[in-house]
Amino acid sequence: MSKPGEILARAVTATILAICLAGVCCLAPSYPPGQTGCVPGAAALASGSSATSLMDGPLGCLAQFCIHYSDFEEMIRPVPAHSWDKWGLGISEEEYVSNDPGYDWYINQNKTGKYGFENCGPACVTMACEWSDPYFSHKTEEARDTYHADGGWWYMDDIAAYMDIYGIPYNESMNLGDERILRELRAGYILIINIDLSALTYNKNQNQHVDKFYSGGTGHFIILKGFVLVDNQLFYECYDPANSSYYYSLSKEPKGKDRYYRASEIQTAMATWYNNYLVVKPMYEHGD
Repeated sequence: MSKPGEILARAVTATILAICLAGVCCLAPSYPPGQTGCVPGAAALASGSSATSLMDGPLGCLAQFCIHYSDFEEMIRPVPAHSWDKWGLGISEEEYVSNDPGYDWYINQNKTGKYGFENCGPACVTMACEWSDPYFSHKTEEARDTYHADGGWWYMDDIAAYMDIYGIPYNESMNLGDERILRELRAGYILIINIDLSALTYNKNQNQHVDKFYSGGTGHFIILKGFVLVDNQLFYECYDPANSSYYYSLSKEPKGKDRYYRASEIQTAMATWYNNYLVVKPMYEHGD
């Protein structure tokens, strides 16, 4: 069954189209020879002569509008809601921000070579570079070869130094709570954070999009790329590179992509591991 908003959109569109078609059909004999389009007086007006057709009045405007009825339908069609309830977050969306640039930039760290199991830092910085600069073409393996090429953990300083090489705009900030983070996300930026995974809840429901989808916990880099406020509960929209072989059974999308972690738990995870973050900004306006 269609949603009420969709029914309304279709009803309004159908009514307008019917009126337009009725007006056009009734007055069709008054079209000047060779006239194309919905309003017959246009050619006369363009030549500077007076319009004589009844279609040059308000009805003509309505008939002209019928050409663009599909644009009107698109304008009033309800935007599909996210499946917050199905995904385990709640029911009522109060605010949603997602800083996606319009192209794929998610990286599964476990598919990045010999050190994939510990490439969360190299994967996150590569994702951030791709997000900031759509022309960035360097791979996660290249980041690993740049620092700690023989394996080992990356640190926030390594990530910052790697972005410096390619001129990716960023700044480091001390974590002062959710309001500061929300301000950065609302401004259209993304954040690289370093957290203690043990502070995040594990969700055994493999169809939901909330909480950690794997067990265990240690230091780990992830990206905050947006947030949603549902039922007065704040969740961060994240790119978690530790996807391994975890994929949703229906969509086949990686579970680490657009994963939602509870803001309260992210705050604890940062405070107990590394309480600064990097704010990454676009090198160009996205879409340029």
